[in-house]
Amino acid sequence: MNEIKLGDATYTVHRSFSGDRSVSDLIVDRLLQGKKEKSAFDESTGDAV
Repeated sequence: MNEIKLGDATYTVHRSFSGDRSVSDLIVDRLLQGKKEKSAFDESTGDAV
């Protein structure tokens, strides 16, 4: 188990992987992927239309 600090957040890694990319690179890619999937309309809006 590894802990990685990015800014003010600390991430605990529970998964193992193989490859030549660092854990930090994989976490950044995952965070960016989640950001791209979220549209501007999803932010700070409730269920009301």
